[in-house]
Amino acid sequence: MGGKNSKSPKAAHSSEGGSRNGRGSDQTSNSVPAAVERPSQSNAVRTGGTVMTVLCENGTKKKKSSFREDRVAKLFTTYAGEGGEVIAAAGVETLCNDLEVNPTDLSVLALAWKCEVKESCAFTKEEFLRGCRALQADSLTALKAALPGLVSELNTRAAFDSLYKFTFAFGLEANESKMSAEMAVNLWTLVFSRNPPEILENWCEYCSSVPDLKISRDTWSMFLHFSRQMTMSELGGYDDNSAWPNLMDDFVETQLQKA
Repeated sequence: MGGKNSKSPKAAHSSEGGSRNGRGSDQTSNSVPAAVERPSQSNAVRTGGTVMTVLCENGTKKKKSSFREDRVAKLFTTYAGEGGEVIAAAGVETLCNDLEVNPTDLSVLALAWKCEVKESCAFTKEEFLRGCRALQADSLTALKAALPGLVSELNTRAAFDSLYKFTFAFGLEANESKMSAEMAVNLWTLVFSRNPPEILENWCEYCSSVPDLKISRDTWSMFLHFSRQMTMSELGGYDDNSAWPNLMDDFVETQLQKA
């Protein structure tokens, strides 16, 4: 598992972070007209919005959502304030309370991902509408009902990988290209909260122990591959001449010394 041939992500690995032969560093000095029948509960929950059964001209039935953007706009105003263009941190907290979810729950991060937000703890009107449209949720009740399905969507690798990539940009401070180890550890713990890789706890402990550590986009990206390919028992087969970031070389070396 630890040989070069098993590490397919390396071919796409950039020079940022580097290997032993081209050492970059993550350390710096700065510290979400028809016959209408009553829908089943399962369909209503799955789509988030109100679902109707429409009788077509040929006699067949099809499901139709009654999603309305004006309802989303009204919901947005509830949390952004009259005339507000952004749901700011206080509004996000109130929204989470009304949804009965913790602001640090994975479902909130997933909602931000679905909205494609550009700034953490804030939703613009366009972003909020985008996410609600994707979930077909135009009310607080519908949005709350849609969250479990949104989290379940992350069981697919493509969706999870997209969320993981999004999370790095989501966690960056304005005008920064790297994030603090503290923020990175918090986000790794959150994004992997439903299915943590075996190596995660040791990795987070190590990153927290390195003074003034900053996590680059490259290291964040490569850790996803690293966590899928390595377990603590397989670290002995790790190839430090391969193109993993230096931080991972140092992590493995430290863990092997403890063994």
